[in-house]
Amino acid sequence: MVHSRCDISKTKVPCWNEEKNICTKKFPEQYHKVTFITSKGKVNIKRSFNSLLDITDRFGNKVNNDFCVTYNSYLSFKYNSHINVKICESVLSPKYLFKYTHKSNGDKIAANVVEIVNSKDEAKLHIDSRYVEPSEAVWRIMEYPILYKDWTVVRLAVHLINEECTVADEINNDNNNCFKAEKGYKSTLVAHFNVNKNDINARKYLYNETPEYYWFDLKTKEWKLRLCQRHTIRKIFTVSPMNVELFSLRQLLLYVPGAKCEGNLKIVNGFQRHSFRDAAIARGLLDTEENYNKLFQETCKSAMLTCFVITLVSGFTIGHFL
Repeated sequence: MVHSRCDISKTKVPCWNEEKNICTKKFPEQYHKVTFITSKGKVNIKRSFNSLLDITDRFGNKVNNDFCVTYNSYLSFKYNSHINVKICESVLSPKYLFKYTHKSNGDKIAANVVEIVNSKDEAKLHIDSRYVEPSEAVWRIMEYPILYKDWTVVRLAVHLINEECTVADEINNDNNNCFKAEKGYKSTLVAHFNVNKNDINARKYLYNETPEYYWFDLKTKEWKLRLCQRHTIRKIFTVSPMNVELFSLRQLLLYVPGAKCEGNLKIVNGFQRHSFRDAAIARGLLDTEENYNKLFQETCKSAMLTCFVITLVSGFTIGHFL
């Protein structure tokens, strides 16, 4: 099967987009020495360059392998139709095969007939809506869900006071306007302190437990009480121990509930500590044998020696290991 030279015929073929000046069927295809699957799951068939190919399309234009449509010769001859077979060798390949289920053409078929009749371009709607692949037909007949998400993944920010992450627009060279737009930005951590101020029940939950009972509204940047329980995966950002203050803050958030502000995390036994590190040490969250034993248990064998040296340099004595 040969695709017409739409780059020459253009207005004579329906596949040519005059506005974008491209073929909607992605012709001509690129030449490939081998068949391979892209990162998105699309299969690119082997297509060799052959300048001796003497084939013309219906308009008399000479074509090459880049305008040949891939097909299975045996199945096409047996069933007298265009059939191409692709093997699902990658996990992403089934997603590519079922992509038409998530497109809008099937919805046009299931829509009311009156809407199609009253449309201005009835011919175009008919062309777009008359094809339904078998996988999509079975999926819709069995009334399987098109989209389904069970677990909600929530990422929890960790930062010091007035050190929230900001996103700069590379196109906009005016840095002042960029920072003005981010002024007043509330992260999940700031919203956690605010919900503890306003809701007494929220104070009994740790920072990483908040998403289980509250959901984060991206518009208002606030934690709101869940009306129904849902499965959630909480992912709090990791912090390097080299950043002592931030690492100590993360440890306090994991073990101290009910903080109304970052200053409350520094209070231990009624005394205000000077830093998060001092508060974490006073609570036994840093520089303890239990924490270092857990550190060495989680460290892989190849990095054990490096971890041991860093631990000694940081002030942990040999006596703790004996």
